[in-house]
Formats: sequence, structure tokens, C-alpha cells
Amino acid sequence: MEDFLKVWGNAELRQYIKDEAKKRSRRKEVQEEYIQEAWLCIGCAPPHWSIDLYKQLATKMIYSAYWQEYKEYILLKNQI
Repeated sequence: MEDFLKVWGNAELRQYIKDEAKKRSRRKEVQEEYIQEAWLCIGCAPPHWSIDLYKQLATKMIYSAYWQEYKEYILLKNQI
């Protein structure tokens, strides 16, 4: 738990995750979902990783969440 709190307290990583979420969506609620997905995955990652590895993991998770939402949008659009 202490290791996660050290990662959570890293201002550089927190800002990076926010910036990556903003790149994928302009809507605040969607950005928040992307940020939550990234932190959820980071919370399950090994505690000894470097900040760069956490950034890569966050980028992958945000990208994955973006595509999941995009697929849902396409499915809904095609139903109309």
C-alpha cells in the first residue's frame, strides 16, 4: 500500500495521466473514466517499476478505454 501511495503522490505521473486523458476526449466525464482506468491498472502493477513504465501502462489503458468507447459509439450509431 505504501508503494502505491508513493506512485499516487508523484505529481509528474498524475499530470501525465490527466494530459493523456485530455488528448482522447474533450468531455470531462469521459476524461475521468480514462483516468480511473489508468489508476486502476497502475494499482495492480508491480511497485518497483519506474515512472516511465507506469506512464506507458497508463497510456495503454487510456488508449484501450478510448477504443472501447469508440466501438460502443459505432455500434449505437449503426443501430439507428
